[in-house]
Amino acid sequence: MSQADPQGGSYTQERLDGAIHGVEIGGTGFRFDGAFSAIRWNQPLAVERFRAGTPNQFYLWEAEASRRQQLEGTTVAVGRLWPFHAPGLTLLDGVQLGRQNQAHTAEGGLYGGLIPSAASLAPSFDIWAAGLYGALTQVGSKASAIRLGRQEARVGVWHGADTGLVSELDALTQVWIGPLTAGGGGRLRWAPEVDRGRPVIERAYLDFGAQPSLNTRAGLHLRYVGATLLPDAPLRAEIPLQGGQLHALADAQLVLSPRLALAASAGAHREGDTGLHQIHGGAEARFPRLFGDAGGLWVGAEVEQGWMQGESLYVQWVGRFAERVQVLARASANGTRFETPAAVWNLHELGGTLNVDGALASWLRLRAWSLLRAPILVQGEIAPSVSFGAVAGLSLVGAI
Repeated sequence: MSQADPQGGSYTQERLDGAIHGVEIGGTGFRFDGAFSAIRWNQPLAVERFRAGTPNQFYLWEAEASRRQQLEGTTVAVGRLWPFHAPGLTLLDGVQLGRQNQAHTAEGGLYGGLIPSAASLAPSFDIWAAGLYGALTQVGSKASAIRLGRQEARVGVWHGADTGLVSELDALTQVWIGPLTAGGGGRLRWAPEVDRGRPVIERAYLDFGAQPSLNTRAGLHLRYVGATLLPDAPLRAEIPLQGGQLHALADAQLVLSPRLALAASAGAHREGDTGLHQIHGGAEARFPRLFGDAGGLWVGAEVEQGWMQGESLYVQWVGRFAERVQVLARASANGTRFETPAAVWNLHELGGTLNVDGALASWLRLRAWSLLRAPILVQGEIAPSVSFGAVAGLSLVGAI
C-alpha cells in the first residue's frame, strides 16, 4: 500500500492477513480457529498517528480451540477467543465454559481470563475479567406472531490498576414480528473507585425495521455511547471524547421495478461535552439491469453539515462475467471541510475503487481490490500532480 500524507511525504506498507477456521483437532471434537495481521511500514509517516516508532506490527486476532457444535452438552473454548453469547465482552485470553440444551435454544455458563493490550493486542496481566452469561432463542411457527426472538445477557467483573473492581451488566434482545423487527440493549457499570458509587450507562441502543414487502423496507437506529473505562488504542494528536455521544440513523429503500430502485438515508450526531454535532443525508438511484447481462449502474449523492462539512457524488457499476466473476467499480468526487481546529482543512478530491471476486474452482476464490484517491484542491490551491494515494490487495480463499 502506498499513500501521500498532508506534510508532503509518503509511506509504503506491506501487510499480510491470515485466517484459518474450523480445522478439526484429531478426534477430540475440538476445532481450531485463528486469525492474524502482520504489518511493516517501509517509509514511516511524517506524523505517525498510531503506535509511532513501531515499523513492524503483529496482531493476533484469534487463536482458540473450541467445541460448540454438539447436539447437547458442554461447550468449551480456550485460547485467544471472542466469547459467544456474552454481549459487550472484548477479546479475551482465557476460557469459556457453558452448557447447551439439545435444541440449541438455551445456553449458560461462565468465562474468565485476561484482556490483552488495546494498542498491540500483546498478552497482558494488567486487566483480568470473569463473569456469567446466558442466551435464549425462541423460534415461532407459521401461525405465530413472533417468528424469531433471542436474548443474551452477561454479568461480569473486571479489574484494572487505575479503576479497581468494575461490575458490569450487559444485555440485548431481538424480536421478529411479521414484517417488523425490533432490538435493543446496553451496558450498565458500577465502579465505586471511579464513579463515586453511582451506576453509569456506558452503552445503549435501539433498532427498528420494517419490510412489508420484498420491494419496500425502512429502518431507524438509535445509539448512545458513553465514556468507557477500558483503555482504548490511542491515536496521536487526538483527544478522547469523554461525554456521551448520541447517534440517530434512518434508511429506506423502494424497488419500483426490476430496472429501477431508490434508496435514501439520513443521520444526526452529537457529542455531549464539546457540543460538536453533525447531520448528513444521501440519496441513490439504482439501475440493476441497465447493461443487461453485463450489470447495472448506481448513481448517488451525499451531503453533511456540522463539525465536518462535505459533498459527494458517485457512480458505480456492478457487473458479472460468465457467472463466475463479479466486479464492482466506483468513481467519486468529494469535497470536505472541517470547522475545527482553527486552521480549517479544505480538500477536494477524486476517488475510485475496484473490486473483483472470481471463482477459480468450486473450492477456491480469488479476490482483488484497489483504492485510488487524488486531491484536486488543497486549501483552495491546486494540488501537486504527485499527490495521490493508492491501496491494493489480493487474497485467495479456499474451503476443503
